[in-house]
Amino acid sequence: MIREWIFICLLLLIPFSKVVAQNQHIIDSLENELKQNLADTARVKVLTALALQFKDSIPSTGLTYANRAEQLALDINYKIGLLEVYEAKAILFQANNQPILSLQYQRKKIQLDNELKGITSPAGKFKKSFINDSGFAKHPPLKGTDEKGEILKLLIQSLRRDNKENKDTGQTQELKNIAEANEMLGNYAEALHYHQMYMQVKDSLSEAERNSQLAARDVQLKNEALELEKLKVHQGNTERFFLIIGIILLLILSGITYSRFVVKKQSNKKLEEAYHELRDTQQQLVRQEKLASLGQLTAGIAHEIKNPLNFVNNFSESSEEILEELKVASSVEDRNELISELKKNLERISHHGKRADSIVSNMLNHSRTSSGEKQLTDINQMCDEFFVLAFHGMKANYPEFNCKLEKNLSADTLKAEVVAQDISRVLLNLFNNAFYAVNEKSKTNINYNPTVSLKTVLTDHTIFISVRDNGKGIPASMKEKIFVPFFTTKPTGQGTGLGLSISYDIIKAHGGELKVDSKENEFTEFQIMLPV
Repeated sequence: MIREWIFICLLLLIPFSKVVAQNQHIIDSLENELKQNLADTARVKVLTALALQFKDSIPSTGLTYANRAEQLALDINYKIGLLEVYEAKAILFQANNQPILSLQYQRKKIQLDNELKGITSPAGKFKKSFINDSGFAKHPPLKGTDEKGEILKLLIQSLRRDNKENKDTGQTQELKNIAEANEMLGNYAEALHYHQMYMQVKDSLSEAERNSQLAARDVQLKNEALELEKLKVHQGNTERFFLIIGIILLLILSGITYSRFVVKKQSNKKLEEAYHELRDTQQQLVRQEKLASLGQLTAGIAHEIKNPLNFVNNFSESSEEILEELKVASSVEDRNELISELKKNLERISHHGKRADSIVSNMLNHSRTSSGEKQLTDINQMCDEFFVLAFHGMKANYPEFNCKLEKNLSADTLKAEVVAQDISRVLLNLFNNAFYAVNEKSKTNINYNPTVSLKTVLTDHTIFISVRDNGKGIPASMKEKIFVPFFTTKPTGQGTGLGLSISYDIIKAHGGELKVDSKENEFTEFQIMLPV
């Protein structure tokens, strides 16, 4: 829905933007022409054309250019250009809702057009002929000259015609001409008479002209006030237009932003759900790995604990027999011998009972959740115990399994501050992987002697633990991925791919290193380095 609205708004704005761009291009072109060194007549034409470009947008701006064109045309007396300016101003005033001013400039255009076509009054024609042909300014006054007298008669006749036609402007000029003619002819009384008449008419015309100018000024002020008010209304309309456009664009942007926010929120929700699901799956796999490790440990413990229990049972039965013999013994020597034998049996029962108790305690320690507290631990003893437990666990799961165990434990006392439960889990995992590898290889190789070796060394304040088997080995392409979570070389369903990843993290947490060295079909060796 939002995309449809955006598309509609863009369709509405495209024609408007095209027209604006086209008009702006023409305006820019005309303004560039003005900047050039043009003749005044050409400048009038360019200003007029530039003014007309604003008739549909901002007529008041167009009138500014038209006023400049009118003033320039008047200064250079360029009437053809002034005719075009009057027509342009009439159009602009009409577009600016000023019909009265528009009508005035239409009349001005008609009057100037008639003047250019030669339509003038008879008095005007005569005055022009008189000024051009008589040459009053060039000839000195010649009293009694017939030519000058004849001209005077013509002037008086022209004055009478102007009186009949009521042409005030022409009459005033004729009175002035007659006064000047009488003065040149030496008729000073007549000259004074016509001069006084000229001044009276001129004063009356000046008063009327002033009244007319005041009235025109009042009309002009009213028109300017009206124009200013219309300009304000136009500007208000323009501002409202752009405000509406801005609101529309703001709504479009808000819609886009909200749409993206909703999509992002939904994506984040899906990602969060996927993350929780993945975390739950990881936790479940970790629990499965721990349970599998614990199951193998339990199987080994069950197998290992049978030995001391068998001893306890056997020595208990032997002790019962000794007690029966003690009842019937006649000599002191026989009785002392039987008591001595019974005491040895009790010591053996106690020894194997403690052995069973130690095995159970180790199992409980391994099964408990790690507290994270490090304790001083005998690494040799731990490696030895879990090496044997892992072997018996493998035999419990695979009764036909058999393997040679090689132990090369350091003669030095190897004690370090470690989290015993975590390190025992690492050792058990490495031992189980080694036994699994040799068992798999033994299934396909008859003349194969499976061997798993354990080695511990103390070097430079570092305990070195090596677990090596002569199984199938790890392909070179998989060696770099061996510690990656969920990566396993075992068939589907037989491994979670977390054992080595967890072991790697545990050793790193202890400030140590866990490395692997392997050659396919020959051996695999895991090396643990723990700081003392």
